[in-house]
Amino acid sequence: MTDTVSRPPGLSAAGMVQIAAGWGKAADAIGSLDGPSRRARLAQEMYQVPIVVPILPITAGSGALQISDNSGPGAGFYWSVRRMQLQGFTAGSAIAYRNGQIVGGALVGTPEVVAPFPQAGVFTFGRGELLLNPNDWLAFTATGITVQAGYAGVQIQGTADCFPVWLLPEYLM
Repeated sequence: MTDTVSRPPGLSAAGMVQIAAGWGKAADAIGSLDGPSRRARLAQEMYQVPIVVPILPITAGSGALQISDNSGPGAGFYWSVRRMQLQGFTAGSAIAYRNGQIVGGALVGTPEVVAPFPQAGVFTFGRGELLLNPNDWLAFTATGITVQAGYAGVQIQGTADCFPVWLLPEYLM
C-alpha cells in the first residue's frame, strides 16, 4: 500500500518514483545537446498556465480566499508567476500571499506577502521573481473594498511559466 504524499490527492509515492525516473531521462537527453537545439528542447519542457482563481467574495468590504488547486504548481513542478491582475473594485486594497492559510474567512499566521495591491491593477514579474515551489499556492485577502458595478467581488487572473523541477537551473540562467 502507498500513502498519498502530495497535492493533488491521489498521487502516490510509487507514482512519484516513476515520474522522477522520467524526468531524469528528459534531463539526460537535454544534457547532451548544445546551442539552438538545446534551447529548442528546453522550450518544449516549459509552458504557460493560467492562474485560475474564483471570484474573491466581498462581505462588508472585506474578504479572504485560499484555493490550493489552480493557484500554484503540483508536485514536481515550479511556477514562475509572470502576471497577476486584480480587478473589480474601485476602493480598498488586496494582498496575495504564498501558502496563506484562510480559516473561517480570516488569514491565520504570517505568510509571505508576494504582491500587495493598493488598488485594482496588474503586476508583471520577471523570470524567477515570484517563484512558487512544488505544492505552493496563492491566497488572497481584501480590505476596505468597494466592489465595482457589474462585479460580484474581486476578480483574480494571471499567468505563470510552468516547468519541471529539474529545469530550474536552466530557467534561472
